[in-house]
Amino acid sequence: MRQIMTALLAVAVGIAGCASTPANQGYPKEILLGVFEGRLPCADCPGIDTRLTLTQEGKYVDIGHFTLKQTYLDRSVQPLESRGEWTVIKGTAQDDNAVVYELRPGPSKRILYFLKMGDRKVKLLDKDGNEIDPQLDFSLSRVQ
Repeated sequence: MRQIMTALLAVAVGIAGCASTPANQGYPKEILLGVFEGRLPCADCPGIDTRLTLTQEGKYVDIGHFTLKQTYLDRSVQPLESRGEWTVIKGTAQDDNAVVYELRPGPSKRILYFLKMGDRKVKLLDKDGNEIDPQLDFSLSRVQ
């Protein structure tokens, strides 16, 4: 009987401890969704070496965090790095079933859109979520 009471007490303490954990602690472990690299076109330089890293929040497949590093070629500027959150939005003007990653780097920075192209590529879209000049390659390929 004493062992049963001890076990019940241990369970009650465990449940109470879970209930008092603040909501903003204990996020699910982030999982690497992919690392994508490529050289994007640039209006006044040879190109922008770009690396996009996407992680997802545990079992949640439609949200996560990103890091975007952009290095402008033949310019004497430091690489630009931004971080933030991403969500999946469905559909584009051309394809209702398209999967688009909406990257939100912060309140003062522009939202970016990347179209998922199979499992191996993503493609940068314009500020309205439309394809940029189709004759230029705005895609990044999965490297990890």
